[in-house]
Formats: sequence, C-alpha cells, structure tokens
Amino acid sequence: MASPEWDIRTAAVDPNLMHTSNLRHHLEALRNGSQSVDEVMQLLRDLPFEDLDFAKVDHHRPLRTGFPEVVLGLGKTPQQVSKIVESLAAKENPVLVTKTNRSAFKATLKRTPSAVYNELANTIVAPGRQPVPKVPGVVVLTAGTADLPVAEEATVTAELMGSQVVRVNDVGVAGLHRLLNSLPVLKEANVIVVVAGMEAAIAGAVAGLVSAPVVTVPTSVGYGASFDGLAALLGMMNSCAPGIAVVNIDNGFGGGYLAAQINSKISPQISPQSAPKSMKRPGPALTNKTLLLLVVFAGLVALGLIGYGDFGETIRQLTRFPVTHLFAALALALLNYFLRFVRWAYYLNVLGVKLPLASSALVFLSGLAMSITPGKMGEVLKSYLLRERTGVAVSTSLPAVVMERLTDLVAVILLGLVGLALLPVPVVVTLIAVLVISGVALLVFTSKHSQRLVDLPLLRRWKNELLDSQESLKLLAAPRVMLVAVALGGAAWFSEGLALWVILQGLDSPLVIYKVLPIYAASTLVGAITTIPGGLGGTEGSMVVLLQQSGLPRDVASAGTLLVRVVTLFFAVLLGLAALFWVKRIRRGAWAESSTLRIKG
Repeated sequence: MASPEWDIRTAAVDPNLMHTSNLRHHLEALRNGSQSVDEVMQLLRDLPFEDLDFAKVDHHRPLRTGFPEVVLGLGKTPQQVSKIVESLAAKENPVLVTKTNRSAFKATLKRTPSAVYNELANTIVAPGRQPVPKVPGVVVLTAGTADLPVAEEATVTAELMGSQVVRVNDVGVAGLHRLLNSLPVLKEANVIVVVAGMEAAIAGAVAGLVSAPVVTVPTSVGYGASFDGLAALLGMMNSCAPGIAVVNIDNGFGGGYLAAQINSKISPQISPQSAPKSMKRPGPALTNKTLLLLVVFAGLVALGLIGYGDFGETIRQLTRFPVTHLFAALALALLNYFLRFVRWAYYLNVLGVKLPLASSALVFLSGLAMSITPGKMGEVLKSYLLRERTGVAVSTSLPAVVMERLTDLVAVILLGLVGLALLPVPVVVTLIAVLVISGVALLVFTSKHSQRLVDLPLLRRWKNELLDSQESLKLLAAPRVMLVAVALGGAAWFSEGLALWVILQGLDSPLVIYKVLPIYAASTLVGAITTIPGGLGGTEGSMVVLLQQSGLPRDVASAGTLLVRVVTLFFAVLLGLAALFWVKRIRRGAWAESSTLRIKG
C-alpha cells in the first residue's frame, strides 16, 4: 500500500484521520498486517496542523484532549474567524467559537453553512460529523438574569461536549428561598456550574448544600466596587465551602468545559461498539413478525368489508372507481401529512431543537410507520430516532409526540362536532372523558405543584427525565402554541375527511361534504379509543354503519370505507416504512446540528 502524500503546511494526509475511530482502523490494519509500520509512522510522524499564516489550526487536539480546538473570537476579524472555522469543520469535528459577534457569524456562514449562532452566548457552533448522545448530570445555575450570557456560553460548551444541561436561573442569595426551591434538582446533579457577579455569595451557598463538585464562574456584573468581576472572583476563591473550583471572570466556556469533563468521567458515554445489543436500536420497532401479523389482520378486515357489502357488488364498485379520484384522495392524504409535519417542525422549534428540515421530515415520516399501533403511540419512535441521530434526550422531545396526539384529538372532535350526535351515548361519554382526563393531566403535570409528583417513590428514579419533559410540556401547552397546533391539526384532518368525500364522489354518492366530514371524524375517534392497532375494525365498522345510516347502499359504504383506509392508513404506513428504511441508511453526520433545550428555574 502506497503512503499518502504529506504536506506539513496543510497536514492533508487524511481529513478524517484525527477521528479516534479512523485512527483505530489504521492501528488495526497495522496489527493484521494490511499496513506496515513505516506506513503508519508516515501517517503519524508529525503533529498535524494547518498553517493559515495568521493562525496554526491544531487538528491533533481531539486525540490529545478528547475535544477539538476552540476558537476565541475576541481580537479576530470576521474573515479570520470564518477561515479558522472552515479549517476545523473540514475535519468533521464539532467547532465552537466563543466571544464572537454576528458579523463573524455572517462571514462564517458563507464558508460553513452548518454554522449556528447563539446571540445570547455570542457563540458560533458548527456541529461535527457524528453528534454524541448527551448524558445527564450538569446543572448551570445563575445568580441573576444579568449573568445569563456567561451561563449560556457554559451551557453551549457543555452540550457540545456531550452533556445534557439543566438550567436553574435567577436564584441569587437576595431571595434564598428560590435556591432552596431548586434544591431537588441540584442534588441530582453530577456537577454544578454557578455563574454569579456582584459578591458571588451564591457559590458558597450552593457548595454548602450539595455533595457534587461546584465549578464557579465569576462575571463582570456589578457596581463600581465589584471591579468588573474581581470582587466576585475573590469571593469565590475565598469561600469557606469546600468542593469549589474557580475559573476566570466571564469564562463561561471554561466553566462549561470543566463541568463536561467531570460529568464524562462520572457518567461515561456508551459507544455503539461497546453497547449491549439491546441498546444499539433503542425505542419501539416493528419486527417482521409483528408486521406480518398486522398485515394478516388488515387483510381480514378488508375481506370482512368486501364480504359485508356483498363480494360481487363491492368488487364491481372498486373496479369501476375512477383513478383520478384515487389520485385526488392520495393528494389530500399527503396534504394531511404535510400539515402535521409543519406542526411537528413548529414543536421542535418551540423546544429549541435544531434539525435540518430534510432530517426532521424523515423523522416525522418514519413515525407514520407506527400509525398501526394503538392510539398511534408507537410514534414515540420519533423521539428515539432524534436521540440516536442527534443526541436530543427522549425526555425533551417526547412531549411533542404526546401533544401531537392531544391536539389531534381536539382537532378531530371539533371537526366532527355535529357528527357526535350520530354516535352511541357510551362512545360520546368515553370521548369526553378521555379529553377531560388528558386536559387535567396536562394542567397538573405543568403546574408548579407537580414537583411533588416526581418526588413520589414510583417516579423518583425518572426524576430528571420527568422534569425535562415537564419543561417541554410547559412550552408546548402555552395558549399561543396550542392554538397554532390545533389549527394545523384541524386543517390536516379536514383534508383527510375531504379525501373520504372525494372517494364517495367517485362512487356516485349523493352525500354532501358537511355530512361526510362528521362521519369521518366520528369513525376516526371510535378507532382512536379502541386498543386495536391502527383502530382496525373499530374505524371501519363505525364508518360503514354511519354511511349506511346516511342512506348509502351497503356495497358503496363498504367500498368507500375500504378505499379511504387504503388511502389514509396503509399509504401512511408504506411512506413511514420507506422513510424508516432511508433513515437507517443515512450516516449520522448528515444529521448534524446542535440541539438544545433551555430550562428556567
């Protein structure tokens, strides 16, 4: 094997060489004899760096310290920042620029389109090839709101290094009860970053209450005698509470970096290579056996529909059905998926989860494969896909899936309000009960008293995850967000109800649209409250009965129900399976964008 060319100025042996996995590959090749000692020595003979004239970019640092070189934006021109970021990003490592500005970001974005600017932290992040799943354990705490920019810098740093961060804001000693209220969260932390200005008394107060190490970051916030943070620095260094480490004034990066290092030692991340087989494919999945059983069950339901409407007559209705109406119904089903995807993307945006649009669409479509699970709750697969591919905690994104189902329920009930009169009283009572219970549960879980719930013995082991989910639910349950979500859900389910009307028109049905929509909504609700996957049987049976009650012949009712289920359910499952197959084929680096959730303490 010929040795690659080596350029001491660009260190362009292999842009991916400095990834641990690629270096391991070369060493294993040396061990099995496919590469010689001289060839490997040629690869490693110099510490690789890239000379940009104004800067020598260190590409070897991930191997030495576990994290790439971080760029200090102060004193650098926008063009210099952009070139350094481009150089680091070319090696597919995560890139972090601190103490920068929007001008530098605009210049960087031209060379590195994946770059993201955090205006509060004044940081630029360009995600790496393979984002690392975030492990919990870091809490970033601020004494006051004026300390937020430095705390945000610490948070961005720790998250980029693979730690999941919980934020507790504005709990300074001027109102010590605020700190004590957050004590349960602090006691669960592996390491706490305390960001404070003024006299920084909060640092000693925190360290005296918890067993975790405390990394303190003095800020330049304060009046004249604070001497631009010197008073806070000295106060932290002279604290009588043990277990305190102090970084420099306004050095949020240093605090976040140290906290992530400590957290990684306490809670080491499990690599895909070393993970048990049970952990390599987390979350719900459709096995071949389950899929086969569902296909058989769906086939029996279809056969039952055709038989109910009389085999000969129902088949005649299906064979004469115009293909133009079929395509129109499929287009309306696609409109439903598009509107629901817009809602999904809106939810992620509210939660602060950053994901490329195409990747987000694939995650959403993959969830459609779980449309045949009871109540579609198998769509929690989307949260596991996000965690597996981007490192976003399941507890962060799972509330989005829950709120999808809740707003769907509200939207369909509103859509079929008139049609509820067509349903048996027990079904109406059940629907109302489900809606009321869901609403009460949402209010309780997002209330300030819900802390008592997560402290219960049965829930305590999932306390951190539940607190994360609570914060997400609070954001998603805001009136403005709920209004947008229900509006999108209503429009989406209206399009599927319209698909049923189009299908019935193709079968020469005289039913007008305002009678068809409640029928579709009511039968969908019946299917939703059954425990049968995809509502199979319940949805079809109620739809046929309601269509017959509206005056349609049995064969037309059966053919229309079968066609609309093919268009709205099985078409969705096929799209979902295709998207899921595609997701599994995409290398993880293609998903790269940082994902964060901000929590107000």
